[in-house]
This record gives sequence, structure tokens and C-alpha cells, in this order.
Amino acid sequence: MKIHSRILHKLKQVLFNKQVRNGCQSPFRRYLSPAEAELLAERVSRAFETNITAKQVEDVAEVLRYTEKQMIGRIAGDVDDYVLNYYMICCSTHLSADTVPAHGEIGVLFGGSLLMMLHALRSSRSNHWALAIDPLDGYYGLNLDPVVNLPVKLDNVTANIRRLGFEDMNRVRIVKARSESQEALQVAISFPLASLWIDGDHSYEGIKRDWLNYSPFVIPGGYILIDNYHDGCFPGVDKFVDEDLMPKLAGWEVVANFSRSILFKKIA
Repeated sequence: MKIHSRILHKLKQVLFNKQVRNGCQSPFRRYLSPAEAELLAERVSRAFETNITAKQVEDVAEVLRYTEKQMIGRIAGDVDDYVLNYYMICCSTHLSADTVPAHGEIGVLFGGSLLMMLHALRSSRSNHWALAIDPLDGYYGLNLDPVVNLPVKLDNVTANIRRLGFEDMNRVRIVKARSESQEALQVAISFPLASLWIDGDHSYEGIKRDWLNYSPFVIPGGYILIDNYHDGCFPGVDKFVDEDLMPKLAGWEVVANFSRSILFKKIA
């Protein structure tokens, strides 16, 4: 999917402004003040109806920083979104189905979100699968990622899995294909999904297609997290959620909406 030049320009502008504001190599927020950690803990606890402390939130933030430091490439997204995603996985590892469930993601980049998924699965001592879907052939039509100037390719993702010590986790499936392809759908249909992070094709048509194709695979009690919601870069995501999904939301409820994320729970 080639990203529209106007959106790409806006994305680069947002990333640069964040980088300057944060004063660090990553254009995304990586640290939380004590007050921010408390607020995030309250939001995440409310989303999953559990009790998560500010200390636990800070621990996940530290894992995120360590992971990004050790890996090839970068992790896209603020710490808030990754804490939410981490606990989305941890709080759905109890779900079961006729076959072992998976936690999926559409959009892999350098594998940072996949690595955080593996951290969550390992810390939960879960036997669930990790499923990652991405063509891994560039960054929205560009040969190189515009932030770190490195190629987005499968070799970097598998190298990062080894770098972070997850080579022994044998329930990892990476599908090098577009999410709408028959190859990806045939793999996904074999896994009941306990959670899914949609962060792939950010066009209106792309996000709509991913929701329609993959939401039926999510089991009751499972979650879908949509990234880049009202972040100023991807109006197609906003349009689909606000105009198509929310007015006639059935069988799902919104349990969190902050930072760049909106999180849905399947209730039927």
C-alpha cells in the first residue's frame, strides 16, 4: 500500500516534532512521570476490570525501552499504547477455544510490537500463539523506514526475536503477506484470536477491510486494539471508526480510548 504523499508529509512532520519535543532518538514518548504512570494504571485497570499499579506500568515501560535499545530498527507508538497492548494480551491469556488461541497483529515494522507481545506471553506463562501479519517489503511504498533509514524486511524481525531471547518460543507464526491476501486469511482462520492489534493499512479501505476480515476470528471476551486513532496522521482510520464502526457497533464495546489507541472488547 502506497501512502498518499500529503499524509506521508504530515506523518514525517509529526514524527519530527515529537522527536524534538522528547529530546531523544525516538520520536515517541518513552517515559512517564509518576502522575502519568498513576493515571495510565487507572485507565488500564478500568479497561480490563483488574488492579494494575503504577509500578507495574513503569515496569512495562522499562521493558519497552530495553527492547527498543536492543533491537534493529525502532518501535512506533507511545509508551501508553504499548502498556495498553501489553495488558490486553496478559488479560486475555485465560481465554480458551477448541484450539489454542493466538494473539494477532496486523502491521509488524521491525517487530517491536511482536516482541512486546512475546514479553507479555512469557510473563503470563501462556501457551497461546503469537501471530504477526505484514508483507515486510518496505514502509508504505518507501524502500527504507523514514525515521531510522533501514529496510523493513523479515530478516530484521527474525533477528530481533533472537536478539531479545525469544528464539525458544516455538508458537510464533509470521505471515509475510498483505492482510487481505488468501495466504494471510487462510492462516488466521485456523486461530481463534484472543486479541488483535490492527496497525497495518491505515487507509479507510484498509482499516475497514481488516476489521471486516478479522473481527469474526476474535473469540468472546477477546479484544481488538486499533492504532493511530485521531493521532493527526491517518484520517482514514478516524473516518472508519467514527462514521462506520461506532454508530452501529454491535457485539462489541469500547473499553479504552486514549493516546493513539481505541480498544474494543467482544461481548457476544
